[in-house]
Amino acid sequence: MPRLVVDPDPHAAPNPLRTAKVAWGAVSPDATHHVVFQDDISADEDILNRVTAAAARHPQAAVALYANWDTRNGELVRIAALTGISWVRGRWDDYVPTVALSMPADAARGFPTFTRAMEMKFDDEAVTLHLSRQRCHTYIPVPNPVEHTGEESIAGMNHHGIRRSACHVLDPDLPEALAVGAVLERVDFIPFLRFGESRVVLDHVVGTGDTPLCVEWREALPHMGLAYWDLFDGFRAAGGFRVRPDWEQVEQALGEDYALELWIHCFLLGWQVQRISEHVDPLWVTGSAERHQRLASVALSTIGIGGLQRTRRADVTPALREALTTAAEHRVSMGRRFAARNQTRAQQ
Repeated sequence: MPRLVVDPDPHAAPNPLRTAKVAWGAVSPDATHHVVFQDDISADEDILNRVTAAAARHPQAAVALYANWDTRNGELVRIAALTGISWVRGRWDDYVPTVALSMPADAARGFPTFTRAMEMKFDDEAVTLHLSRQRCHTYIPVPNPVEHTGEESIAGMNHHGIRRSACHVLDPDLPEALAVGAVLERVDFIPFLRFGESRVVLDHVVGTGDTPLCVEWREALPHMGLAYWDLFDGFRAAGGFRVRPDWEQVEQALGEDYALELWIHCFLLGWQVQRISEHVDPLWVTGSAERHQRLASVALSTIGIGGLQRTRRADVTPALREALTTAAEHRVSMGRRFAARNQTRAQQ
């Protein structure tokens, strides 16, 4: 049964974990899973059915119904949306998003005890530690069925700026995708744009064991089998950013440095999307071509604004958002074509 949980000490200093302990402890005795929705979300009227279907697909795992647009999990969601994949496994080196989260009931019951002596403030950090200790994976559906809507933070998080899903779509085909869609378990390279800097998460680097590295893009290229000139072939000769109105608008509004980082990131993202798409069985891809295009369009629309410094996101106008989206689409397509050409050459 649904239950409203409020801060047990509302006059004390803001502390999300204080309320989270109560929320996760409110598990029904006969429950198999327990879900907590925070108060600053939007979702369709079938969200509880979505949670039930998600728990049925991954009964031993947590399910996060949202992934922030400037996180590693958010980048995985974009990759999945652009390749027709319906699920991603959350990164252990990223935080577990708690905006809308389901856990197996036993894991939920153990959370208040696990955090009893913690002086930690943030519930997402505590949940990440708890699920890690429980060896409980987190899976995220694509698209995200929940959107974060809060603008003002009562927990003192206004400095984080606008935070949205990497790919939120009210999707009538989601039930089928949850039940039978493909799952992306692990990615070797994750192009990652955050705070105006293009980086790459490397999962397999000799000498680092199982610890992934998050490095500046130039350092990542040799590990990816790419060269600097692959990203900038003909860039200056063709006129740089001024060759296209969308890129010129991005450069003028946000500066050459950010335009360059976005240019690099989107190429690397397209390159990786193409590599992954070549291994996705079409039988595991659900829905129509129109559905796939819609998800891809939404995923592309969150790259440019989500990768900005948090203080600059509120200043992005609808016209600039459109330019960021079409610019991202252009470069992701270029990255995909480059990867496809290289794959064809390798097979000849």
